[in-house]
Order: sequence, then structure tokens, then C-alpha cells
Amino acid sequence: MSKDKHFHQVLIAPADKYKPDKLCIVTGFVSAEMVEHHMDALAEKGHRLTIELIVGMKPPEEHRNPIPRLRQIAQENTRPCKLILRLAYPKGEVHSKLYLWMKGGEPLIAFMGSANYSRKAFGLGPKQGELMTEMDEFEA
Repeated sequence: MSKDKHFHQVLIAPADKYKPDKLCIVTGFVSAEMVEHHMDALAEKGHRLTIELIVGMKPPEEHRNPIPRLRQIAQENTRPCKLILRLAYPKGEVHSKLYLWMKGGEPLIAFMGSANYSRKAFGLGPKQGELMTEMDEFEA
């Protein structure tokens, strides 16, 4: 899967095809800008769903911490898509990247790879090589 197709193939096309009610994401790192961009892109296409986001790694000191803004987005609840934010740290760290689309509690389609939930990783910023592949949704 080419890098510039990741955003569409992993984060938009499954919503168009399956009309899910939930997207579960496990990511090492995240950017608030990506969350907002993704939620807006889904809303523009008429999708209303919950994004359950598990952030596995504490942001490095030299980077802006996205967690306060993500908490604000989750609390505001003013968008057609709802955000549920969970942090894996400080209990432990998770570096996995997993994207699982669901409907009615049933898995529909899943992707795994190296792309964190960030604009850069999904080809919406400076070039960065990432791999994503479809995986068994029940294993996810």
C-alpha cells in the first residue's frame, strides 16, 4: 500500500464501505491535528461514529504534548464523531499501531503496520515511509 493512499485506504474507505459505528485505534504516538483532521474528513462524508483511541507512549520531552488538546476534544463532544481517549502509560508502554473498524460490537476490517496516528505518518505532512497492511479483524 503506497504511503499517500494510507489515509484514504485505512481511515476513510472502510467508513464509506461498511458504515461502522466505531473505530478502535492503538498507536504509540498521536497528533491532535491528525485526530481533528480525521474527524472532520469523516464528518464531511456524513459519518457519525466513535473513535476509541489508546495512546501507548508518553510524548518525548522535545515534542508538544497532544494529550491536553485530545482531552479537550473528547470533553467538548461538538463533532459528529465522538472521541474516547485512553492512555496506556504510565502503567506500561505500547508501541503497536492497530486500526480496527467495528459495527454493533463486531469487527469488520483491521489494519496494522508502522504508521502512528499522525498527519506525518499518514502522508499528510512531510514525507515519511510507513507500511500498513490489512490483517484478520478477529485477531485484532
